[in-house]
Amino acid sequence: MPTFTILILVCAIGVSRTDCQPETAVATIRGPQVQNELMCGFFGQATLAGTAVAPREGLEYMKIMCLRSKTTAARGLPVTKASLEADGAAVPRLGRE
Repeated sequence: MPTFTILILVCAIGVSRTDCQPETAVATIRGPQVQNELMCGFFGQATLAGTAVAPREGLEYMKIMCLRSKTTAARGLPVTKASLEADGAAVPRLGRE
């Protein structure tokens, strides 16, 4: 059973990596569900590589987030600050700048 959902965020260059969240992102792409943190990092990068989405050079950067799926994805809820907190948002994050 998948336990993590991959989110790919496109954030403005002026937003710090810590502040780059679904609410502050210019664009958010929901990736596949995976079993663990390691697969989240691997498939997050693979998903990103397979998309036509690219940050505008000097203006944006990409960030991969791994979210626990029990509330956010398994129940089909939208990704909001409340759903992140309900999932226990303290999960590993892989950034890409």
